[in-house]
Amino acid sequence: MCANRPVIEVAALGDGFAVQESRQEGLFERFGADTQSLASNIGALSYSSWNVGGNVYISQLDVLTFTAAIVVLGVLQGMLSYTGLGRAIRATADDPGTVDLIGIDSRAVYSAASAIAMVLIAFAGVFLAMRATFTPYAGSSQLLFAFETVVIGGVGSLWGTLLGGIVLGLAQSIGAQINPIGFQIAGHAVFLVILIARVYAGEFKSLGIRWSMPRSERPKGVSA
Repeated sequence: MCANRPVIEVAALGDGFAVQESRQEGLFERFGADTQSLASNIGALSYSSWNVGGNVYISQLDVLTFTAAIVVLGVLQGMLSYTGLGRAIRATADDPGTVDLIGIDSRAVYSAASAIAMVLIAFAGVFLAMRATFTPYAGSSQLLFAFETVVIGGVGSLWGTLLGGIVLGLAQSIGAQINPIGFQIAGHAVFLVILIARVYAGEFKSLGIRWSMPRSERPKGVSA
């Protein structure tokens, strides 16, 4: 199952884009080119920055966004690790059939997890709206970035998601410095390299090929 996970991820992405594209036309007919932003509602925060030396500036909004992400991930990690609901969510994700047998309603757990996800999406959407413009049908690009972030950071890892976002953002920023269209190309290139590496690593694992010798099989005096 783990070996096929990258393939499943790509299939899930395709399904997500198919659903999104099917809604695009209807959304455009309903809302038109209704571009919105919250930047005008937060005053100087939308453009203020701190000078950290020389010509290097750090956006105050970026710092606030990054800090909020760390706090939210920390709270979510604590909830999943130390609360009954969190343990139920992790158990249901691993084996929904078994949790039903021990008295946990998997449908209720799925509903709770979906509700938490919607709250987090709304929270992230507010920060996105403060730093950029958005439209009712701008979900495709955000869906792509979210998918790439999860694959880069590793499925199932909360802090890996944060790391994946940082890696993707750095790749896009460096690409934009090289060429205007490099913003997209560099990010996609990093994603594809990591995805291919994960696919091949999964195939090696499924074939029983190991990158290192198990500790029990190592000769004495060999540490790796």
